[in-house]
Amino acid sequence: MININKRKSLELYRKLVVNHKRNNNLGSFNNDGKDYALILMEEIFNACKKEILIFAKGLGGELASEINYVKALKKFVEKGGKVSVLVENNYFLSDKKSALFYLLQEKNSGNSNVSVRILKDGYAREVYSHFKFIHECNFLVGDDKITRIELKPNNFKAIANFHNVTRAKKLVSIFNKYFVDQTSEVLNAA
Repeated sequence: MININKRKSLELYRKLVVNHKRNNNLGSFNNDGKDYALILMEEIFNACKKEILIFAKGLGGELASEINYVKALKKFVEKGGKVSVLVENNYFLSDKKSALFYLLQEKNSGNSNVSVRILKDGYAREVYSHFKFIHECNFLVGDDKITRIELKPNNFKAIANFHNVTRAKKLVSIFNKYFVDQTSEVLNAA
């Protein structure tokens, strides 16, 4: 159960995110903690219209198995949005609550707007080398302008922006470099 102060803090954070999204603010903002990350991810999925690229360690666990995370992602896919995911591992392959499980089920049911690949051995370190001083991270790009880079996945510490085309282009370039047969392979449901 969330206490009253935490609930107010979360409500204020959601207002900050929504205002940032609406006002074409070029400045970045942070999130720290699972509850704040969940709010941000919901708002990102709601803001995206065409395409989401996700690089993640496994796309499951505490955040990507939250029902509101999966619901918001599902809503985006149901509206015809395209999702491409590149994971480092398949730990959450059989976790029926995880976003990874949901996306693989969509792909297997014939949804051509969902693509999921897993990095081949040794390439994760190469992906991380594109980020100074970071040994592991997750990132997302939406509609070639929305970005979220999770700098510390263990506590969900991230930096995000709804209108940074320059950062988005860099992240898309990194993603596309590894979303190919030489460095990753198609991931199918168990």
